[in-house]
Amino acid sequence: MTAKVGEAAGKVWHTLKESGEMSTAQLKKKIGADDKTIWMALGWLAREDKLNFMQVKNTMKISLKPLPNAG
Repeated sequence: MTAKVGEAAGKVWHTLKESGEMSTAQLKKKIGADDKTIWMALGWLAREDKLNFMQVKNTMKISLKPLPNAG
């Protein structure tokens, strides 16, 4: 199960990097994951502090946090 969630987290990250901010429904459709897997993948990425969450009316919008400068 961990491998499946990790793979989904990678797909979520790449999708957000390429397409920008999306709703959970859009992400679910884009990567072809079920509800449970998409939420676990989002939790994985949130735990790694890689996501921004914004509630817009009844929709949760997710985007990637900017990468820190390698400076």
